[in-house]
Amino acid sequence: MLGQEVKDTQSRVNLLEKNPLIIDTFLAFNIAADDRGLSYTPIEEISVVSWETAFEQTDPSVAFEEFNTIVADIYNSKCPMKQLRYKRMNPRKPWMDQELLTMISLRNEMYSDYLGFSGDERQKLFIDQRNKTNSLKRKKVKVFYRTKFEEKAGDPKGTWDIINGIIKGERKPQEYSLEVNGKVISDLE
Repeated sequence: MLGQEVKDTQSRVNLLEKNPLIIDTFLAFNIAADDRGLSYTPIEEISVVSWETAFEQTDPSVAFEEFNTIVADIYNSKCPMKQLRYKRMNPRKPWMDQELLTMISLRNEMYSDYLGFSGDERQKLFIDQRNKTNSLKRKKVKVFYRTKFEEKAGDPKGTWDIINGIIKGERKPQEYSLEVNGKVISDLE
């Protein structure tokens, strides 16, 4: 049926509507949309859409682009993307200040740049920034614990509480929140 010559636009549209491949594709989108609880009516949407712009093209690549645009518009209207943001709810460590966060951000940016455009110069820049960031972090951690030990000087129990906190750490479950289209979901069970 697809191999026969089609002369006018209306018969092309009828041929497209009867094409089982396109119908099956949109039925698959239907099932996916139904599983996610979205609204769907793709079969009706296909019959209402004007396909003439795709069929009137003489260049196959332009016709494909037009067809693809129409299908993408239908898909995006029926299966919209949800915007998700993930946020860890644990507080930052006390030594994490804006200076260190800026250096970490710069280091991550240089790492992405190095991965995207590998080269000796970019690798050297990334390694230098990584070493500076790690050095600053170590210094800030040392200063933080030095001041804590100075506060507890002469108090053996307080000193051992600090030491045990460093060695054992706090055993508390991590909490996460998820933001879906502006609505915060913190209970992930």
